[in-house]
Amino acid sequence: MLITPYADTTLYVIRSRFTNKKLLSYSNELIESNKLVNTSYLLNGLMLSRLYGYNYNYGYNNNLKKLGTQKY
Repeated sequence: MLITPYADTTLYVIRSRFTNKKLLSYSNELIESNKLVNTSYLLNGLMLSRLYGYNYNYGYNNNLKKLGTQKY
């Protein structure tokens, strides 16, 4: 909070399944009371396989030889 007047933005980095939810409510209180302006959240470590909705994956055929595994 000491450097807030000198900062252009505040960035909260949140790690999925590790960040305590109470910390999010605290940051929201600071935003609502106008103690923090131009605040952004960065969600890190999100497991895409756990999301609902459309999911697209691609891969290679397992029968193809991988580079560097061929014996001479």
